[in-house]
Amino acid sequence: MKLTDEQHVLLAEQLAEVTLEGLDVKSLERIVYDMFLDEYLMMDDSDLLMEAEALEVEVQKSESI
Repeated sequence: MKLTDEQHVLLAEQLAEVTLEGLDVKSLERIVYDMFLDEYLMMDDSDLLMEAEALEVEVQKSESI
């Protein structure tokens, strides 16, 4: 079956609503955390450093062995 663009969007919204109804707060927090983590891991260094500066997060020093 091929969906129209409108059907695709409406079905996606319905699925998101049904999925959220079944989640507890802890699961929802984990999903949001994972989404942000994935986004940050995909950024190049300059974008990641700019985001850190905007959110006032310091770069951790690496521990050398």
